[in-house]
Amino acid sequence: MAEAPVAQSMYEFTMGSGKGNPLVYLDIAIGNDPLRRLRFELFYPQLPATVENFRLLCTGEPATKGQKKALSYKGSNIHRVIPGFMMQGGDITHGNGSGGSAANMRTFDDEGFPFKHMAGSLSMAHQSNSNKSQFFVCFRECSWLNGKHVVFGQLVVEDMQHLKDFEVLGTSTGLPRKSIAIFGSGQLCGKNLANATDMDDDDDENRDNDDEI
Repeated sequence: MAEAPVAQSMYEFTMGSGKGNPLVYLDIAIGNDPLRRLRFELFYPQLPATVENFRLLCTGEPATKGQKKALSYKGSNIHRVIPGFMMQGGDITHGNGSGGSAANMRTFDDEGFPFKHMAGSLSMAHQSNSNKSQFFVCFRECSWLNGKHVVFGQLVVEDMQHLKDFEVLGTSTGLPRKSIAIFGSGQLCGKNLANATDMDDDDDENRDNDDEI
């Protein structure tokens, strides 16, 4: 099984370019604190279907031309944080880990396991062959998950520093000590950028604050 690629520096990406692996982001707020942006490189060549599902949910694009309502991570939350393990989010239907929906509103199979779970790895959170929208980000190496959950992306080097801010909010039950909300998401560069629309809110002062692994 292949090692996860080392997270690229932001300087190795060409902002606005439609070439190369997609670079997407989630703008996440802890309570009323300023937003923290997490940027992920997605491993398109190895896992195109898994990557495209996540990319669509970041940009808010419809998965098909006839889809009446496009789905998005914007407005969802991080519902589970366990110190020394991971943080989990992406339940865009229920917000508590019991739901979720793929961009095309169907579940999809595990596409493969070419990468290992390392610190900053982005992986699918659902049970085997029933992937939807839920994902998790590892705080450390999680080798026992290799071959069970699909690693499809990696947090870039510059944003690894933010992980500790989320990890300290974790509990043994997984319920975060504070609310952790995704207020914006989108794509910065890479494959299929021409189709993308920015789901980020420029003015965060107007924010409304109101499957386990």
